[in-house]
Amino acid sequence: MSGWVEAEGIVLSARLTARVIEGVAVELWLAVTLPSGARMPVALSSVIARPDRARVRPGAALPVALDPDRPSSLRIDWTRAA
Repeated sequence: MSGWVEAEGIVLSARLTARVIEGVAVELWLAVTLPSGARMPVALSSVIARPDRARVRPGAALPVALDPDRPSSLRIDWTRAA
């Protein structure tokens, strides 16, 4: 994952799009703060496991990883989520 950095994403908005066997499908809008302090908005469609669903609410901070040159590469790092 050359070029990838760990960052923090603040949930601005989350919209349920479907219920699936693995959990729920959502569209998320995040304000991501990079280690440099730069901020960028990122939209993400993802399937979230049922146990993690409560963590995805406006104002919640989520640990993420992404390539800053490709914001669409963003992934939530559930192993670092509190």
